[in-house]
Amino acid sequence: MVEKRGVGTHERIIAPAQYLCEARLDWASFLMEVVQSLSDSNEGSTRAYVTSKCCVNAPKQHVAQPPYFRRVGREAYESKH
Repeated sequence: MVEKRGVGTHERIIAPAQYLCEARLDWASFLMEVVQSLSDSNEGSTRAYVTSKCCVNAPKQHVAQPPYFRRVGREAYESKH
């Protein structure tokens, strides 16, 4: 029997983060709002994922860094999509 896998970290974080970015007229999303929207996730992991792994102007520390966000200020990010 094949066990179905749940939604991955990527999908759990990116979807709400992009929604928060796109819901704003200025396309900026504050990191704390993303963390709060995923209250069942580890806060540190969520922050690291948005600020490092999926941010185009973050230091290159990961093999794959999808260009979802660009940091525009302290805890403020804009969507790249």
